[in-house]
Amino acid sequence: MLTLLAILLPCRSHFYRKASLFGQVFTPAWITSIAVVFLSSIWLGLFSHKHTEYSGELWWQFTLLGHASRFLRATVGASCLALLSWQPECYDLPLRIPRFPPVKIIEQAHAVIEGAPKAYAHLALVGDKRLLFSESRKAFVMYGSRGEVGLCSGIL
Repeated sequence: MLTLLAILLPCRSHFYRKASLFGQVFTPAWITSIAVVFLSSIWLGLFSHKHTEYSGELWWQFTLLGHASRFLRATVGASCLALLSWQPECYDLPLRIPRFPPVKIIEQAHAVIEGAPKAYAHLALVGDKRLLFSESRKAFVMYGSRGEVGLCSGIL
């Protein structure tokens, strides 16, 4: 791992895009998927160790083949981690569903992008941003909305 870090560290300036782990919005589908995986792993552990009698010593046994003890401690650890990482801003659902621009708008943007010197101009063609054109239709601003705050993505 340290060797890989030493190899990648000089290249850090080439990776300039900022991202936040907690800046993502979890949709109800994601939350449901995470819950299903978590509950399925608990069920699988309980099913696998149903023949093991429960005792208070299972929490404190550290043996080579103490799988039931490891399962109990890992389940409690994962539950605590899930509760500690549960932050309201992580699970803030968007207030409105984004509207995708019509094909006609995307075609107009494509005509402007053909002469653009920057590669990120093609992000307007993805369809997840709104486009605001100038009166001459030779330039536009692409932006995305999250909640009630508009985030500017780029200007052409």
